Amino acid sequence: MTTKVPFQARGSMVLVRRIEKADEKVGMIVIPVRNGEQTMEAEVLSVGPGTQMVDTSDLRAGQRVLIQVRSGSGIQATNKSMVVPARELGIPVLFGNDTFYLHNAMEVVGILAE
Repeated sequence: MTTKVPFQARGSMVLVRRIEKADEKVGMIVIPVRNGEQTMEAEVLSVGPGTQMVDTSDLRAGQRVLIQVRSGSGIQATNKSMVVPARELGIPVLFGNDTFYLHNAMEVVGILAE
């Protein structure tokens, strides 16, 4: 069921509702969701028309997608491991008590099969 929001994404932007994952339990072992995950599942709510550089024609409201939610990585420099801190991607958009996120379509890394 797609959530209706009074917002239309512009350009190459995509408005999504992130789908939080709960810890997974396999037998007696609980596998916690890692805090620094690089991708997250989301439901597309609104898609901009795209730009000359970014085609959004394969995205539509109601699809479940994987989005990149953090950037940053570890790098190697002069035998010392340095970490470039991760930053949150996506612009929070508030509607009442709900928070949605506006992402660039290039942050959508895959469309999940229905």
